[in-house]
Amino acid sequence: MEQQQQYEDVFGTARIGGGDYQKAKKIETGITEARLIPPVKSQKATGRWSLYHRIHYGYYGVNRRDPTSDKLWAKPFLCIEEKDMRLQMITKACPKCEQVKDKKAALDEREAEIRKELKGRPEQDIKGTFKSDPVYDTLNKWRIQHNIDGHYYINVKYVDGSVGCMKIPSKSKKALDEQIKNLLAKKIDPFALNAGVFFKFSRQGEKINTEYSVSVSKEEVAGPGGELYERNKTAPLSGADVEQIKTKAMDLLTAHGATVLTEAQIKALVECDEDPATVDAIFDQVQKATPAEQVASSPAAKPTPKPVQTPAPTPAAKPVVKTAPAPAPTSAPAPVGEDDEEAALLKKLEETRARKAAEKAAAQAAQVAQAMKPAPKPAPAPVQVQNIDEIDPDSFIEEFGDPGSN
Repeated sequence: MEQQQQYEDVFGTARIGGGDYQKAKKIETGITEARLIPPVKSQKATGRWSLYHRIHYGYYGVNRRDPTSDKLWAKPFLCIEEKDMRLQMITKACPKCEQVKDKKAALDEREAEIRKELKGRPEQDIKGTFKSDPVYDTLNKWRIQHNIDGHYYINVKYVDGSVGCMKIPSKSKKALDEQIKNLLAKKIDPFALNAGVFFKFSRQGEKINTEYSVSVSKEEVAGPGGELYERNKTAPLSGADVEQIKTKAMDLLTAHGATVLTEAQIKALVECDEDPATVDAIFDQVQKATPAEQVASSPAAKPTPKPVQTPAPTPAAKPVVKTAPAPAPTSAPAPVGEDDEEAALLKKLEETRARKAAEKAAAQAAQVAQAMKPAPKPAPAPVQVQNIDEIDPDSFIEEFGDPGSN
């Protein structure tokens, strides 16, 4: 211990394992039993026990652990589109969503053209043409890469006693809302601390054939005469559960785990060449913002508590104070607005592109200089030596997985 204190200015404490990193989990295939946790943290005042987030994928940055690696880092970010569900109107547009819609429209248009050209042909032939058509194939691959992942995020206590955040699709949320409605009609509060109920979240099938359902968990209990009765499986929260919720339940506002970009930053992404260095230059702008600024830019950051009508207090009379004339205002820097932020991003992108162009020109100049050097005189009878350390470059190529999967 004394030796450790002696060299504490040199050595740090070793981290064992992956740490206590928290991540929202999808519903696993099969049955997942869990009870709902009442609103906590940032949503305690709003009463919201679930939040919906959409995440954009499709961009990649340089591998920070190994910049020479061909395996790039996915750069997902939060969708900023806001929609009035009652009026079915978009109140705030997202530049990335607009780009996705335009690409989807172009893809649908090309599909219609191909189907018109091959009218009367078997569907198998038409689908084969989709793959061989360069316009359709390029648009379709772009659509798959730039996918959008939307889920509802809820904090739960699993049947094994652990606490975590679960993200569920819209179909599961709709089924869950229906079950909650039925329970409340029977005067049963699924959020009650001293009771509550477990729900069964079911996921069956794969990909587009995946089916989701939600039901109330049941358990059998013995009656006075030994008869078996079925009842809702209760899920009271103990003091130990509450302590675990304090640390393990996630703040639903940031449970998505994606980067929060401004509208100007998203627009810069949409207009960039998707080069990893360019993408990093845009995302690096976020690192300069404080956590509070990042949360404030989230579309879900606006709580919607019910207003409370309270009478305004009568203001007390204030004494009249004579003040000297204010000095002439000094010039101050203008506040940074959306246009200024966009200009800064564009400047950063131009600098990145200029640097890349300079590097390319330098490499080409080096190749020309090397080519102009006189050929060396041939050496007499060189000994052929095989480099056993040489490795086939193809062995380093690896395929990227789906960035939206967890």
